[in-house]
Amino acid sequence: MGAAASERTLRVRRAGAGIHERGGRLALCRATSGGESGSGENASKLRYAGPMAAAEAPYKMTSGRPGTIMWNGLGQPVGANPLMVESFGPEGNKTPAFITPPLPGSSPGAAGSPSVSGGFRDTSGSLVTGLGPGVVRGLETRATKEEDQRQKIIDDANAALRDQATVKTMASESDNFTRGPFADHVQEAARYLRLIDPSWNGQVASYEDFTKNAGQLTRQAVRETSARAAVQEFQMIANTLPSPEMSPIGMRRVQNELLGLSDFRIAKAQAQRQWEGTHNNSVSGFETAFATQASPYSFIVARMDPQDRKGLIAKLQGTDEGRNELARLGQQMQVMKGAGLGQY
Repeated sequence: MGAAASERTLRVRRAGAGIHERGGRLALCRATSGGESGSGENASKLRYAGPMAAAEAPYKMTSGRPGTIMWNGLGQPVGANPLMVESFGPEGNKTPAFITPPLPGSSPGAAGSPSVSGGFRDTSGSLVTGLGPGVVRGLETRATKEEDQRQKIIDDANAALRDQATVKTMASESDNFTRGPFADHVQEAARYLRLIDPSWNGQVASYEDFTKNAGQLTRQAVRETSARAAVQEFQMIANTLPSPEMSPIGMRRVQNELLGLSDFRIAKAQAQRQWEGTHNNSVSGFETAFATQASPYSFIVARMDPQDRKGLIAKLQGTDEGRNELARLGQQMQVMKGAGLGQY
C-alpha cells in the first residue's frame, strides 16, 4: 500500500507541472490556456485581411506634391493638387495663379489641358509668369521717375506753405507804409523822423519787415529757377514779386496770385495722397488725371478780390472762347470743392 500511494502522489505532482509519461518517457506538454487562444485570434485576422484591405483601399489616398495627381489605394485617380505660381501684371505687380493638372484619361484638347485660375494674361490669353529684361528696365525707370515726381510734389507743397505764410505777412505789413514811386525815399526820411516822432515807428518797422520777406521770396524763387543764378536773374525775379514800389492795387493782385499758386501746389499734394489711398500706394497716372481736373488758373481766380473776379467774368462772357474758359473754371472749382482741396 505504501509503494502504490507513493507512485500515485508522484504522478499527481508531475501532472500539475505539465509532465506526463509517454511510452515510458517523461514529456513536457504545451499550455493551452493562453497560447492556443492567441494563435487562434491571429489566424482569424489573417483570414479577413484581404477583404478589409480591399474595402479600405478606395478611401486611402496619396497626398502628392503640388501639381500632381492624387490616387487612391486601387490605383485610381481621384483628384489633383493645384500648383501655385506667381503671375505678373503690366505694371509689374504680382498675383497668384493656380495650375491644376488634368486627370488621366481626360479627352484631348482643352479638357485634357491643365486648368488655370487667377493671374494675368497676355494678349493671346496665356498666363504671364515672368517679365522680359526690357519690360523690367522700363518699369524700374518709370517707377524711379514717378517716385521722384511724387517727392517733388510734396516738396513743392511744403515750400508753398512757407511762401503763403510769407506773402500773408507781407500783405498785412504793406498797409502800414507808403507804396509806389519814391517809396524808398519816404522810408529814408521816416527813419530819421521816428527819432523825433515815435508815430513813424510803424511805417519804418513795416517797411523793413516787408523788405526782409520780399528778399526771402526772391531767394526761394531763384533757388527753384537755378542753383547758380547770376545777378541779372536775381533782379529780374525780384521785379516780378511784391515790392514797395508797386501800387497798392497792383501789389494786392500780385499777392493774391502768389497765394493762388501756393493753393494749387498744396491741393496737388493733397490730391496725390488721396490718389495713393485708392490706387494701392501708387502715383502712376496721377499727373495726367489731376491735369484734367484742376489748373493753377482756377486757384488764382479763386483768390482774386471780388471786384477783380467780377470784372474778369464780365470780360470772359463777351466771347465764345471766354465762355468756354468760364465753364472749365466752374467745373474745376466744383471738383476741387467736392474733394475738399484748396480754398474752395
